[in-house]
Amino acid sequence: MNLELSILAVIAFCTIGILLSGMILYTKKRLVSTAPCVIEINEDPALTKSVEGGKTLLSALMEQGIAIPSPC
Repeated sequence: MNLELSILAVIAFCTIGILLSGMILYTKKRLVSTAPCVIEINEDPALTKSVEGGKTLLSALMEQGIAIPSPC
């Protein structure tokens, strides 16, 4: 009986983990915008950057060559 209970517990744990992972991926797909975003810096058209959506502001600016210290 202990072996059967252990196997059942492992199967239940894996099933719950897979379901939670699937829910996270589904909600990320539905809620996070991946459309191009425009970042306007100091209302200056020369500094306006177009980046791919779904990223953090810090990583998007870093890809455009604008380095900002992360504590800021």
